[in-house]
Amino acid sequence: MRMVGKSGKTHGFTLVELVIVMVIVGVLAAVAIAIYRGYVRKGCYSCRSLYADVNKRKAMATEATAGLGTVYTALRVVFAEHSDYTRGGTIAVGAVGGQVPGIDAGDLQGTYFDHGDYSITAIDVTSFLLDCTGVAGSGRGNAEGNANGISMTLNQDGDKTYTYTAP
Repeated sequence: MRMVGKSGKTHGFTLVELVIVMVIVGVLAAVAIAIYRGYVRKGCYSCRSLYADVNKRKAMATEATAGLGTVYTALRVVFAEHSDYTRGGTIAVGAVGGQVPGIDAGDLQGTYFDHGDYSITAIDVTSFLLDCTGVAGSGRGNAEGNANGISMTLNQDGDKTYTYTAP
């Protein structure tokens, strides 16, 4: 910006001056970001053990979400064919296996959750609520019982909820 003073001389900043200011601001920003990252890293190390279990449980819950998604898709197919989630009353509240067409017990057998952990908690002509809750005997191998207390629900609109209750 150039301004003309009373003496007739032009006043303002040259391009070189503006570039120098931008370089100084860039260096200050780089130093500030490095310091900020150090604070964040230090905070994460101190709280890592606190959040590690929470993150593991949420990771285990993704298996339940995938299994519920399988049942969700099968029920949506039933609705598309019959305009009725209950398929004329043949699908009712209870265990998923053996009720939902196309879903066998082996389809829902996972590392952390067994087929018996999946259930239909509410169902009528136009809506349903699915649930998967881990219990002490859920899972297999070294993962048996790891999902104890984890619960996921899924409804006909695709709304999910995650809860954990310490055993």
